[in-house]
Amino acid sequence: MVEQSSFASFVGKTVGRYRLKQLLERDRFGPVFLAEAERGGGQFRLRLLLVGRNLTAEERVIYLGNVQQEANRVANLRHEAILPLEDYGTYEGMPYLVWPHHPTARSLHASIVQSGPLDLLTSSRYLDQISAALEYAHRRAILHCNLTSYGTMLYPAATPQQARLAIAEFGLLHMLELAWQDNPAAMPPLNASSEGCAPEQVSRKAADVATDTYALGAVLYRMLTGHRVFTGKSQEEIIQNVLHAKVPSLAMWRADLPLSLDVFMARALAKDSAQRFRSPMELANAFHALAVPQDKARPALVVEAPVSVVGRQVAPVAALALPVRRTGRAAEAVSRRRVLYYVGAGGVVVVAMAFVGTRLLGGSAGNMAVKGTGGVAGGSNTGSSNTNTGSAIIARTDEIRANSAKTFHIANQGNPGILIHLANSNTFVAFDSTCTHEGCAVSYNGQTKLLECPCHGATFDPAKNAAVVQGPATTPLKPIPITVNADGTITER
Repeated sequence: MVEQSSFASFVGKTVGRYRLKQLLERDRFGPVFLAEAERGGGQFRLRLLLVGRNLTAEERVIYLGNVQQEANRVANLRHEAILPLEDYGTYEGMPYLVWPHHPTARSLHASIVQSGPLDLLTSSRYLDQISAALEYAHRRAILHCNLTSYGTMLYPAATPQQARLAIAEFGLLHMLELAWQDNPAAMPPLNASSEGCAPEQVSRKAADVATDTYALGAVLYRMLTGHRVFTGKSQEEIIQNVLHAKVPSLAMWRADLPLSLDVFMARALAKDSAQRFRSPMELANAFHALAVPQDKARPALVVEAPVSVVGRQVAPVAALALPVRRTGRAAEAVSRRRVLYYVGAGGVVVVAMAFVGTRLLGGSAGNMAVKGTGGVAGGSNTGSSNTNTGSAIIARTDEIRANSAKTFHIANQGNPGILIHLANSNTFVAFDSTCTHEGCAVSYNGQTKLLECPCHGATFDPAKNAAVVQGPATTPLKPIPITVNADGTITER
């Protein structure tokens, strides 16, 4: 079993037919790398799945076989709003999964952080795309079970309403569960901070179509408000809110939404799954009729009979019957067929980054950024050197407006630093963006004025030395000392 601290050393290694170029993030599922195909080129997002330490040799073989069996099912999903699983296999005893990568794509969450909550028409258009993808997968007996705005990718378009979406990492949570299928009670608890974690998941009950429908409602709540539904100061408090608290009124965040949407959201996020909308499409149709009935150009999504898809127990696979991963010409043939499908179905090739979008590669947009403390600074990464100090310039004070942030490179580290211009202040602070819980890169939310971890929901206050506002993290972010120079440049001390 590979220690998490050693994942950075994987950069430069070859996994299957992919060379790992950069460690993008780490979460409870495992590390994610930017990878490049050794033959044919092209960039991909490659995830290694962590395997439980306590599995026996026989259990490990069965687990790896079951994961590849599930991956084979997911790889057959071909829908314009689903990010395609292009390849899969095993490396040093760990399963790996491969998806396309595109540098211009970003998560729906990142877009909302930058531009704010969506209008009703845009929300409806996005909801239609996500609903269609979920229905397509459900008809093939595949649940997502971890749908969030962080894992829904957005592709640039002339207008927001024309933007295309693709759901990433279908089946990933189920693959993780396969390691504990013979002993479900031993499985690590689900992260209740996850945006769409349903009450039945918190209670360790079987997931079904209603679980994905609940998550769809949670994503819609994020689109309309810019906030997750339930928050808390600890995992336990969040769990109790998920299980018992009423859905917060949309009026807490916006005054321009119909009051009737509160009743709609209460049904979409009902504690009892039987009281929710029967399917994602039914939810999307109901929202459109209530929120944008004047949109006559939108055809109603057909709601078929409810589908019975319940969390499955996959039969063990014999050691000599492990599915062979798709590599070489076979994989390339599959990839070509999938690309042709996407071009034919939607006019574009669906490719994407996962979870946190371009900010993990050191980019920034609007008021997005990663947190840090320990000094005064602001600006952009010029890559030049300060003539007075000889230190690398990370920004200029006139390049970062108040209540915004910018990332900058940290040598020998996968996650960037984040420089924040505090709201209503001339103060600049910088931090290592690596969340102190599981190592994901945090980003700056200009609405809450906090740094937020996209993986598990931890938040930090940059105005208070990156102190923890909400767990599961227990320690502040690491500060980066900075200096604001007389010429307006900002450098590391």
